[in-house]
Amino acid sequence: MKDFYNICYSNISETGVILDTGSVFISNWEMGNGHDGPCVSFDGINNMIVWPSPRINAYAFKNLYCSCVSYLGEVLDDPKAFTYSANSQGNPSIAFDGNNFMVVWSDTRKGDNHIDYSETYAARVDLSGNVIDYPAIPLAASPDNNQDLPIIAFGDTNHLFLWRGTGIKVRASLISPYGSIVVEDINIPNLMSASGIAFNGKEFMVAGGVYGPEIRCFRISAQGAVIDTQSLSLQWGGLYPKIAAGKSTYLVIWGPYNPEKSSRGYGGKRVSFEGVVLDSKPIGFQGGNGSIAFDGNNFLVAGTRYSDTLAVKNKIVGNRFSEAGIKLDTIEILNVDDTISLKSSTIFDGENYLVLGYSKTKIYITKVTPEGKVLGTTTIPVQEQIMDGETPVTITHAPSKGKSLIVYSAMHEYVNNRPANSFRLRGFLYESGPVAIKDIQQTLPAAADFKIFYNAFTKNISVDISNRYKSIQSKIAIELKLFNSRGQLLSSKDSIINSQSGVSTIRWNLRENRAQRLPRGICFVHVRVNNLKQIKKVLLF
Repeated sequence: MKDFYNICYSNISETGVILDTGSVFISNWEMGNGHDGPCVSFDGINNMIVWPSPRINAYAFKNLYCSCVSYLGEVLDDPKAFTYSANSQGNPSIAFDGNNFMVVWSDTRKGDNHIDYSETYAARVDLSGNVIDYPAIPLAASPDNNQDLPIIAFGDTNHLFLWRGTGIKVRASLISPYGSIVVEDINIPNLMSASGIAFNGKEFMVAGGVYGPEIRCFRISAQGAVIDTQSLSLQWGGLYPKIAAGKSTYLVIWGPYNPEKSSRGYGGKRVSFEGVVLDSKPIGFQGGNGSIAFDGNNFLVAGTRYSDTLAVKNKIVGNRFSEAGIKLDTIEILNVDDTISLKSSTIFDGENYLVLGYSKTKIYITKVTPEGKVLGTTTIPVQEQIMDGETPVTITHAPSKGKSLIVYSAMHEYVNNRPANSFRLRGFLYESGPVAIKDIQQTLPAAADFKIFYNAFTKNISVDISNRYKSIQSKIAIELKLFNSRGQLLSSKDSIINSQSGVSTIRWNLRENRAQRLPRGICFVHVRVNNLKQIKKVLLF
């Protein structure tokens, strides 16, 4: 039977007499943050009890656990998971490096000993909407620690990647455009969350929160050096700060501590590029947990607000500010017969703003000119139910390319025609000018059909191609590249396999080119098999 969060068991005789004076304890709530619906079957000797339990929290998707109990009421083994849903993916963030988009997200693919933890992964998407990296690149993956809520922004040569690690502490690394770690675990000022990041052409500014809650920010150079060892305090009582870089100042905005119960607390402050807070009092704006962008002259802050007559959130309003902090006007960007999320996303595509709002089943993209004129809204229905988490829907733009990538986390009953019942990432391209939407067919990530093996002593790389993949490909092109930790190409090799041949393994000795001296330390082998790609970290000594 179910005792709220615990699973307990009692024997009852055929005449209805309860034989156990106290329930037999099987599993407590800590195993999975709330158990439900147990069932039992008897094999003539023992009872098998099976129940569903969430992996992440009481509202998340569930896996099946089981335990064996004897007819005497003795629990014979510890509860163990015997089925797993496909891993859930959420909290996406995107950056563009001049050639490809880099998507990072939280991922719950760990094993049964880590059901309460997530990791962060990345995958690149090209300008045609193709996902480059299969499987995904692990950025913050630890067997013992929780790594979630990632955000990313591109500087001049590398990405700055931040996430929340164990102990509710924000951590950071510099990531190359290829996904390799350039500077690992930057020692940043103490923050419990980071939700805003901007690059001014020279350095990054990060905005986040500490216990209180209190809004703080600090600067990091493009090379990964922390400039402000003590973060700058902006406001107490705010959440989810966002940030945009102007010509000489940043504008940091935030929402109230409890946006569902209070319309007060939406505000912002300007910070100079030198790290000086310019406003003693917050700049007020209308709308919910806002998003922000800069058009070269002014800022646009967009946020969701409730209907004037109904207690539903169905509007997005925009607030235009000069770089001097002067409010220019407030405009209505979106008004729909739908309940939309408090969270929105805003970018400037070089010509117009794109303001993104969403409900559970629709994504709304509204174009707004720098002068504040609304040009129109594109409504995009989605089949899956969108997850309303920290950052469920996000957008970024490819400057001069005329394309924006939108990624969202949504519930999928099936993945690759298999039952999943988990949140997965999906995305599409939005092209400026005539609207053209291209769906990214693959969810992120998909399993690769090859494996990489490395022998540190012989320096041999082996790439094994699966028979299933060979059966569906007439020709298999294999490209191998070796990069150092700074993203510099050291050597490469190309091979072709005819699928009708008996060859399934390609071997590459990293010392083939004896004229080249290999460095010592961590390097990365990039292996591409047709359109699939993996990255293998190797140690050279």
